[in-house]
Amino acid sequence: MVNLNQIIDQAIDNNVKAQTALAAASVASASADIAVASADAISLDRQLVENKATQIANDRLAVEASAATVAANTAEVQILRDDAVTAKTLAEQYRDDALGFLALTGLKYDHFDDRYMGAKEHDPIRDNDNWLILDGAIYWNTTIKGMRVYDLGMGVWRDISGASGALLLTNNLSDLTDVAAARTNLGVYSKGETDAAIGAVVATKGQPNGIAPLNASGMIDVAYLPSYVDDVIEVATYASLPATGESDKIYVVVTDETSDNNTSSYRWTGTSYAMVSNTLTGADVAALYESVIGVNRYTDAEKAKLAGIEIGATADQLASEVPYDNTASGMLATNVQEAINELLALQHQASEIAVTPQGNLSSTTVQLALEELQSDINALNSALGTMGTIEW
Repeated sequence: MVNLNQIIDQAIDNNVKAQTALAAASVASASADIAVASADAISLDRQLVENKATQIANDRLAVEASAATVAANTAEVQILRDDAVTAKTLAEQYRDDALGFLALTGLKYDHFDDRYMGAKEHDPIRDNDNWLILDGAIYWNTTIKGMRVYDLGMGVWRDISGASGALLLTNNLSDLTDVAAARTNLGVYSKGETDAAIGAVVATKGQPNGIAPLNASGMIDVAYLPSYVDDVIEVATYASLPATGESDKIYVVVTDETSDNNTSSYRWTGTSYAMVSNTLTGADVAALYESVIGVNRYTDAEKAKLAGIEIGATADQLASEVPYDNTASGMLATNVQEAINELLALQHQASEIAVTPQGNLSSTTVQLALEELQSDINALNSALGTMGTIEW
């Protein structure tokens, strides 16, 4: 017999078990969802951690690079600091040198100022610093328009130009007292005498013991040829001359290729042709004249330059041989060379005294003017030494 109560109890028990199983399944499903969510959260956190680790690594590399840069900059700063210290030392040295040069320049100027006292109307009794005047000090006297030098031993100022009777470079020897006497002392001719000498030579043209003239064709007329010449043969060029000539004939070469295509005259010597004459230009004549040893041209410029020199002056006369009258100047020199040397000794730094170039002199300082004048004297002596050898 079936027990109803058991069946009911069994059904209730099975229902409870089913409900319990369903609840357990629900709990298990929820736990699974939680587990999945936890796993996703853990995965996300892991990615964040990995990203953070990467950022930290990158930051570490940046810090290391910055540290290297700082180290390099520190070394460069140290180099720049060392350079700055060196530059400061050099600047201080240059400053000290500049101050030394400034002091030396001031001292040199003061020394110069003690020796050249500038332009003044009257003889000074004190130098520009109100000290005693040095022996040999000079100044420009604006009253007499000349240089004056101080003689400490005598305590007086002496003229060295202008009113002293010295030859001024601006006058180009026009201030000589006696031009004719100066020219005589130097042994040179005046322009008139030179022209007369040339005229005397020209007057011998065509005369016995004179010079043979050329005709309109640039040849010597038969009347001036030796008596044994009985014929004149004309050819076009030198190459046209016969291989063997005749001794009693003159050969005229119209265009002589051996003599710049001039017209030339030749005679036969027995073995070769010897030139008798040819047509020469002024330049040809000058070149031939200069080619003679010991003979030099006497130019118009040289004539003009020597026109004011005394007649009878000694040829080849050196400056030391030209007498100098020291009565008016008070100098010790007795000849021109000694006077120049004495002036050079007195002028001290004459190379720093400016002058205005005038006449034939182009110098801009007293020293250069004296040297240029000495050069002209030497050239004049050289020119005078050759005049005795001039041939016409």
